[in-house]
Amino acid sequence: MWKVLIIFVRRLFIKEIPHRNYILVGRNKLSEELRKYYLINYQEGYRFGGYFDHESNPQLINSLAEYCKENEVHEIFYCVDNPSPTQLQQLVSFGLDSLIKVKLIAGETIQNQAIQFDKYDQIPAFDLATLPLDEYRNQVIKRIFDLLFSIIFLIAIFSWLYPLIAILIKLDSKGPVFFIQLRNGLKNHPFWLL
Repeated sequence: MWKVLIIFVRRLFIKEIPHRNYILVGRNKLSEELRKYYLINYQEGYRFGGYFDHESNPQLINSLAEYCKENEVHEIFYCVDNPSPTQLQQLVSFGLDSLIKVKLIAGETIQNQAIQFDKYDQIPAFDLATLPLDEYRNQVIKRIFDLLFSIIFLIAIFSWLYPLIAILIKLDSKGPVFFIQLRNGLKNHPFWLL
């Protein structure tokens, strides 16, 4: 009844339950249990993207990168009984570069690997690619800093420096004054950075 009540209240205020797409690296009892957990607890909003074999695929990171580029992926669960340190490090680096959370699902407790510990039903998990802005406190501090710094910069420096640099750029080249680049932001959504 509690789960039904939560879903009902969410649907009153939100037309659709916000979802997070996830993929599983490894197909074994751990990954099957995790998939079963999210099927039962569908109100958490997790959608399954697929399995990736870590043993028979020597180019696992390349396959993941290609899949994540074509599909919106929010979390990668590494479900391996005896994780390869090299593969795990490559996966964590990929997650941090792509702003995708990487979690190690372990049958046994692993020492000195985890940044943050989670639990899915009875399945222990280690959050290996925790981003500093995942914490609400850090989000508030960053937002305050961004606003204050931007206002001070606009008033004190940008007001006289922009026209000067724009003239110098136009004298030197025919290109635009501003450099615009596509970046990944919150929830891995792309945005144009000026």
